[in-house]
Formats: sequence, C-alpha cells, structure tokens
Amino acid sequence: MKSKSIYLFYVFILVNTFFKGIGLDNDSKLYLICLALASIALLFKILTDKYTKKEFIFIILSMIIGISTFIITKRPTLLLTVLCLIGMKNVSVNDTFKKMYYVRFFTFFLVITLAFIGILDNTKIEMWRNGGNSIRYSLGYGHPNTLHMTLFILVALYIYNRYDKLKNIEYIVLIALNFFIYHFSVSRTGMIITLLLIVLTIVSKLKFKTIQNIIIKIPVIIFIALLLISFITGLLYEKVDIMDEVNKLFNGRIAYSNYYLETYGFSLFGNNIQNDRNALLDNGYLYMYIQFGIVGFLYLTMLYFKIFKKIKKDKDLRKAILTICFLIYIFTESFSPNIFMNIILLFVAETIFLQKSKENVHKELSKGEIYNVKS
Repeated sequence: MKSKSIYLFYVFILVNTFFKGIGLDNDSKLYLICLALASIALLFKILTDKYTKKEFIFIILSMIIGISTFIITKRPTLLLTVLCLIGMKNVSVNDTFKKMYYVRFFTFFLVITLAFIGILDNTKIEMWRNGGNSIRYSLGYGHPNTLHMTLFILVALYIYNRYDKLKNIEYIVLIALNFFIYHFSVSRTGMIITLLLIVLTIVSKLKFKTIQNIIIKIPVIIFIALLLISFITGLLYEKVDIMDEVNKLFNGRIAYSNYYLETYGFSLFGNNIQNDRNALLDNGYLYMYIQFGIVGFLYLTMLYFKIFKKIKKDKDLRKAILTICFLIYIFTESFSPNIFMNIILLFVAETIFLQKSKENVHKELSKGEIYNVKS
C-alpha cells in the first residue's frame, strides 16, 4: 500500500510538468505561486520520510549545493532538481513517467489547439536558412524550438511507457506527427532527434545482441564526447580557422560558447547570467558549468554517471534509448539541469534510494542507521 506522502511528490512534479508543458517559465507569477505551494507539499514529504545513513549524507550534500547555487545564480533550476530527486524516496519512476505523460499529452494538444483557433498567439519567425527565407511558427509556445522540444519530450514519455507494447501503426503515427510539427517549427534538431528516438526504439527490438549492447554502452561515450567537443570548440573559436565553419553549421552556437567561457570563466557555485543579453547559451554541457560553477557541474556530472552505470548494470534498453537522445539534444539546448524537461535525471532516484527488504530495514533501525530529516 502506498504511503499518502507519495502523493505530495506527485503534486510537486505534476505542477511543474503542467507549467512546463504549456510553455511557462519562472518569470510567470502564477507558476511561481503554484511552485511555492507544491514545494511546501514536497518538503513535508521529505521531512517525514526515513533515510539510511548513505541516503541522508546524499541529501545534505545535495541541499548544500542546490541552495548555494541558488543564492549566487538567482536561478532555482538546480535546487528544484535536487528537491525532486530527494522527494523520490519510495516513488516509482515508471508511475511517475505515466503521470507525466498524461499531463504532457493534455497540455501539448491543448496549447496547439488554442493556437490554431486563435486564442493563443502563434508567433511567426522569419529567418534565412539554406539560401532561402524560412517561416517558422510556435503554435502557442514561446519559440518554434520550444514547440518541437515539447513534442520530443512527449514522444519520449510515450515510448518509455509503451515500449514493450508498441505496434507498427504507433511508429507510423509518431513519425507522421514529428513531420507535421516540423512543418511549423522548422526545428531541424527537434525533428532529427525525435526521429532518432523512434528509429532507435525500432532497432532495439530487432533482437540483434551486438546492436543492443552498443545501445546500452554508448550513453557514457556520447556524454564524454559531446562534453569535450563543447568545451574545446568554444575555447578554440577565433583561434582555429575551421571553427568559423563549425560555428556556421551550428547557427552561431560556437561563438556564443566562446563568449560565455571567456566572459565568466571559472567559478565554484556559478554565475548570475540572467541579465546578460549579449549571447545565447544553447549548449547544455557548457550551461551546467557556466550557470552552476564547477561544484554544480561536477554534481550534475556525477548524476549522469550514476544513470550510465545503472543502465549498463540492468541492460536497460528503454532507459538507454531515452538517455542517448536526451544527451544529444542538450548539446544544442540548455535544459540539461532541469529535471522537468530533462526527464532522464529522474532515473537517478533508482540509484540513490535502493529498495530494501523489511528485514534489512529493521536491522538498520536497530543499528541507528535510519535517519529522519527532522531529527
């Protein structure tokens, strides 16, 4: 039987999922009010849960990092991610993904429907691309890239929940939906990675052990490779001629990376970059370092490596596929530390809060190894 406190966690994560699903951010007063109330509910759960010594130490260190980065950067993203992970004690990742899918499904189709009938603003952006003028639409979201990113997260949740039951017609519908949204968003990254997610899912079911083993082992390689590329290209910009061509290929992102690395450099707990409008930081690997400093960067990197280790240990194709695609996506977007967008971070909870038998719990209680946050 589920503890009633688990529903306090669901209040927290589903409130955030709802507002992210309709495209609102921390600058929305309504979102901030609901976030504050949901956080109070989650804190009540955290304070009443019981923890092992190892879990308790993780919680204390995580809170110190989360609070420190929030004070310095004025950005609550990492702190909210920390609170969410801590609140997942005794919470099923699978159940969480199911509930998140229903909310994401409702909000996505609500927003684009309201945009089509003219209630929400359908922002139109014209840009020069591939030698021609490209017209892009946001369909109710703040930007066309956000539109396709939202679809990608929805498809990821759908595939995760339906992985063992997916039929050919579902793949066809998902691919058709991807290209339909691309017609409006013209987001090449969003379209390609959503398609990659679908194709990888199909390939993973072909029962080729070699391919399945590659899918399971490759997330850590992708993470390290894209992390190094992010820093190296940013540092070499304007020092190596070929970087100009690479910069054009990535729509100026290399120049933006160089600006942030040169301007902000090293810090322990990050920088307040909210009011800097000189460039866009559309690289999730650099964003972790620039926004949250070396401590926040190392903390988040540790979380990612926990995910990679768990996937490899369990030979979990379903988690591996999602992880691969999210790791590639954050190379061109800055949502890497945001657990409500970068949903693969939820997998970390399974490595922090291990399921224990009643016998082991009683042993830990007798030894004084079970802690309560209030104690």
